[in-house]
Amino acid sequence: MTARIDLPNQSRPEPRLPEQPAAQPGGRLAVVIAAHNEEAVIAATLESVIAAHDARDVFVFCDACTDGTAQIARRMLSAGNVVDHPTNVGKSRGLEYMLHQFILPGGYEFVSVIDADTTVEPGFFQRALEVARRPGIAGVTGQVKSRWYWNPFSAYRTFLYAVWQAVFKRIQSALGSVVIASGCSTVWRTAALAAVEWDHRMSTEDFSLTMQVHRRRLGAIRYLPSAVVWTQDPFSLRAYIRQSYRWTRAFWESIRKYRVGVQWISLRKPRLRVSLLDISTLFLLAFVLLYAAALLAGPFLVLWPTPIDFRLFTLDTSGEFFVWLLMQYLLVGALVVLVAVAAGRPLLVLFTPAIVLLIYVDVLVSLLALLSTIRSQYPRGRKAQTSAWVSPERQAVRSGDLRAK
Repeated sequence: MTARIDLPNQSRPEPRLPEQPAAQPGGRLAVVIAAHNEEAVIAATLESVIAAHDARDVFVFCDACTDGTAQIARRMLSAGNVVDHPTNVGKSRGLEYMLHQFILPGGYEFVSVIDADTTVEPGFFQRALEVARRPGIAGVTGQVKSRWYWNPFSAYRTFLYAVWQAVFKRIQSALGSVVIASGCSTVWRTAALAAVEWDHRMSTEDFSLTMQVHRRRLGAIRYLPSAVVWTQDPFSLRAYIRQSYRWTRAFWESIRKYRVGVQWISLRKPRLRVSLLDISTLFLLAFVLLYAAALLAGPFLVLWPTPIDFRLFTLDTSGEFFVWLLMQYLLVGALVVLVAVAAGRPLLVLFTPAIVLLIYVDVLVSLLALLSTIRSQYPRGRKAQTSAWVSPERQAVRSGDLRAK
């Protein structure tokens, strides 16, 4: 079916029903997939979702797809569950449209947003719902794993996801301060998404939704490592930098817009509240910025040593700074070995030099995104203002291959 969204300056879709009725809900969870030219991966994604959940409750928003994405979706789902929109309106607008035209009218209590390149493991929805149904829970975000391809970008993301989720995300979940409920691996309580603002000018929607759930006290967000999804990462440096910049800018945009890190105490009746989101995020930012400064300064201090007094010891020669920098690299190498063992990916160790270099790339991209966000809350340019997508770089995923080893 075809439906049009005319929302150049509005935050909510028009209250218009689709031409054909959606399938009657066969459960309390709906799955929504927004896609833009995802012919290479959409079949494997839908196959994994349908294997884990009722196809009647799966919906796809095809956003100005010029390939076979919509046709594949219609072959695997009821035609009434697929929206084939003719103009590029962006993921955020597409998701909000599906929420108000399908999910809320269908009476779904929970909704899971899955990226078009993401495959879910068989128990993903069941495990996430076991936690999501608990009182006071607004969302459950699962573990994201990178499909393994013989390139440095999937190797680096395998390393990055493992360290971030095993350490930081577990701590944040325990403290009730999850900063990002990933847009490819989260089951939300529908009422929470209905209560937030969909700001289509943001670089991505997931940081904004997560921060708002915290700020509006709509419920807790939990990280569940046993609920696993597999995603595809970029295959070129240019695509990686573009994606990393968009993600990082979305983080800084949300920090700025929702003033995360500065509202430690909230005087709300009937009691005083301490914001663990602000406290933990501020410490995380301090750690990240100090680490970035140390990493970037290291090579320069080796070449042009400047005495630094750390109280317990002093560094003032090129040799001492070289040892200090080498220790940082050895720490990364040790973490790579641990991840390689834990993930069952021994060949990951061979990518250690590339992982070190991509850490530098991430640090520089993050700083550029920070400076850009300081200058302007939202991205500039026509595509940024209209939330239009750029066709993603994809590699075909074979039917039934969840992990793409």
